[in-house]
Amino acid sequence: MKYFIYHDVVASFKLEKSVSLLNANILELEHNIIDEIGVADSKVVVISLKSLAGSNSTDVVFAVVPYLENLNISSPALSLLRSVFEELVIDQTPLHLNSSLFGDPFSFEVLKFQGGITVTPQQNAFLLQRVQIFFNFTLNFSIDQIQEYFIELKKQLKSGLHLTSHEVCHFINFM
Repeated sequence: MKYFIYHDVVASFKLEKSVSLLNANILELEHNIIDEIGVADSKVVVISLKSLAGSNSTDVVFAVVPYLENLNISSPALSLLRSVFEELVIDQTPLHLNSSLFGDPFSFEVLKFQGGITVTPQQNAFLLQRVQIFFNFTLNFSIDQIQEYFIELKKQLKSGLHLTSHEVCHFINFM
């Protein structure tokens, strides 16, 4: 598949719609996908619409590319995109498109991802057996700047982590 050569992030899904209908609404389809995955400074380009034999279904292959040519998607944006794709693959969150026009997508697959992607199947464990994950990071800003924008930092971090209703993010200390 030649489109793998030109793009760092490629994924696909299937729709129970004809290629001709999707071609006629390709811009809306691209906008629906990018609105759903929500990665800053990037856009979605549908690179292939292939009819599935014996059905009215279509395999949609798309790439996530930088909004401006000759740039790369930033590392934080790739990290956020990786977590969105992981959720889509393990079916925790289905891809939502304009259902009246496109129907409900199914069979989401990641075909290529810069730096790789690993999806671990969900494991059910007793609540006390669940692992707590700790991590730290360094911000290259003054303490005053961090304190001034602390609420916004917490919101963005919680959003980027895609916490479920039973997960909590604690901020212990930033010195």
